[in-house]
Amino acid sequence: MGAGAAMFENDSVNFDYDEVDKNLGNDPPLNEKDVVALETINKIFDLVFKEKTSLQESYLNYVALVYIVKPELICGKTLREIGNDLAIPKSNLGRIVMKMRDRINFAGVLCRPNSQIEKSKMREEEQYEFKY
Repeated sequence: MGAGAAMFENDSVNFDYDEVDKNLGNDPPLNEKDVVALETINKIFDLVFKEKTSLQESYLNYVALVYIVKPELICGKTLREIGNDLAIPKSNLGRIVMKMRDRINFAGVLCRPNSQIEKSKMREEEQYEFKY
């Protein structure tokens, strides 16, 4: 081995391959956490935007999913109140919610998400909610 080779024998260079990819316009590889998040979001989109669904139907699917999974986002409103806000009958919205419950095989976070007891409980929890 020559004198020059011995000089670099134990040296290593930290090379930022992600930065090179970024500068070349290539997306860096996704880590496992990002892959899981992306798959989850895609599943939600698949639930909301079914094939051959109008934007209005997709929006109602989204409202149904929120009503089931995270009702505090709609302030614990009843289906009648939501239907009034969206100018659709409660019975139509109820059918959409039931179909969504069947599709995700999940009855909901709360047994009766819009009972008076749960509404007051949600109001109490909102007082302690952290803002990001």
